[in-house]
Order: sequence, then C-alpha cells, then structure tokens
Amino acid sequence: MNSRCIKISTTITIILLIVIILSCISTSTRFVLSKPSWLKPGFYIEYTLRDASASELVIRVTREELIKAGIIYEYKIGNETLYSNVPIEKVREFIEHKYNMTLEEYLKKRRGTSLVLHINGTEELIKVKRAIKEGKLPIWTTNNTAKHYHYYSKRKYLIHNATYSWNCTGFREGLALFEVRFSGYVTGRPLYPPATYHIDRRFKVLVDPSTRKVYTLDGKYIGITPIWVEPENLRFKNRVLVVALHKNKAYGVAWDQTLVITSIGNFKAYKVIKV
Repeated sequence: MNSRCIKISTTITIILLIVIILSCISTSTRFVLSKPSWLKPGFYIEYTLRDASASELVIRVTREELIKAGIIYEYKIGNETLYSNVPIEKVREFIEHKYNMTLEEYLKKRRGTSLVLHINGTEELIKVKRAIKEGKLPIWTTNNTAKHYHYYSKRKYLIHNATYSWNCTGFREGLALFEVRFSGYVTGRPLYPPATYHIDRRFKVLVDPSTRKVYTLDGKYIGITPIWVEPENLRFKNRVLVVALHKNKAYGVAWDQTLVITSIGNFKAYKVIKV
C-alpha cells in the first residue's frame, strides 16, 4: 500500500451507521465471534464518489506551529499584527509596489484586522515539507482548539465517478481480513495534457475489530479505518476519532441523529462534522 496520504474530499456529509442489517449475507456464513458483532465474512460497504478530488499530499498545521518552525513570521507594527512567510523588507516592497502606499498606511487602512500575507506559496510548501521531514512539523496537527489552521495539499487527480469499497473475506487470528478496492474514472496526472482514464486498484489489509486499527498482511501498522465508530462514543457534540494514517489522526464531532434510507433497510445514524 502506498504510504503517501490520499485524501478524498466530497460534498456529501459523512454519515456513520450504528445499526447495520446483514440480511444480504448468506445464512451459511461461518459464525465468528467479533466486536462489533455484525462484522462477519461477507460484510461489504461501498462508497460512491462523484465530482471529488484526491490529493497525494495533505497537511494541516496551526499558525503557531508554523511560527515556531520559522516558516511564518509574526510582526508587530504599532497596534497591528502582520503574519507573512517572507522577511519584513519583502513585505514592504510588495505593499508599495501593489498598493502604492507604505506598509504602515496599508495597516492603518485595515485597522482592527490581522493581516496575513503569503508570497511565493511554492517556496513555502517546500519549507513545510522540509520541516516535516526534519520532525519540526506534524503532517496533520492533533491540536483541535487553535483559532487558525493552515492547509497544504497537492492534488493528484479529479474523481468523476468511482466506488471505494471494503469487503470482509474472513478472519486471521482474530483480525478481520478485508479486500479494499478503488475503481473509477479520473482526470489528472501522470498524463499531460490531463485526460480521463480508468483506475482499478485492490489490496488486502487486516483490521482489529476491537480497535479499528489497520495492518498490512505482514503486520505493519497503517492507521485506523473510518468504516465505523464505536457506538458508545457517538454522543451529541462528543469528539470522536474518525480516521488515522500512521501517526496522523483526524477527529470529528458527533452531531444530531438521523435516519438513513437505503436499499437494504433504514438505519439510525449520527452525522459527524468538522472532520
């Protein structure tokens, strides 16, 4: 499995099912004690993705973390605050050239607001990636209380119409064996100019039913699957761990309960927001 982070973004609200009807599973399926109890060979879940995007690099860090790493500078000018990724001399040159006024005049005009000015985003991304490699920055910050976050991403392709599925095929020493598949039409690299082509990739992983931790077949830790969230954690406004890739974790907030209508039945579910 490629270790690079792939993030699939879509406008559809993430919904986590807390009751699943397995009427479509054959009654001849061998019973395996598991937590959750519905996780048996034959369990299958499929997501439909339309007009979405996939990125091979996704980073979220706080402004404070960027300042500490020396990538963002904080300048106090009078009663105003300026944040920028370049030295103050270049900021002055940029303001004078673009707005035909001094930096002080510009800040006075924008009185009461903090100015954030980024120049040469490509160079900034290079510095961010270097800081992550050196251990000065996380790929995805675990700080969920900060006021300001900075996001960096490198889009790999656009997803026009695709499916992403997990199929439980059995158990190995208490771990659920899943075949994961992504199949669909995308546009983007490596073809240039960009053209639409079909991707069909499959791989197998092992999932610990009690922790949702995912491993390669040879036992290497990958992350935490978002297929389900433990029902005891799904309480209104409760912060829950949704998914993880290696040491990087993404949390959400459980919101109101809703009814999801599907072809195999209706399910009670919670919406999870702010992932």
